[in-house]
Amino acid sequence: MAERVREVLPCPYCGDRPEIDRCIGWPRDLGPAPWYIGCYRGGDGEHFIGVNADTQAEARAEWNRAVLQSSGGK
Repeated sequence: MAERVREVLPCPYCGDRPEIDRCIGWPRDLGPAPWYIGCYRGGDGEHFIGVNADTQAEARAEWNRAVLQSSGGK
């Protein structure tokens, strides 16, 4: 099960904390499964924003960059 992360910025669309976990079903012959961080909400205000990277630290850094870009650097 994905855990909630406190070291990252909240989702720029809904303000929730994103989920973080390893990509499930990753083929072993492609190496270790990458980490993902993402936020999805269906219904009114449906959105998805997500990133992945080789390490959890890289994924956190990519997420924070994506959030800052989507909010105009605010």
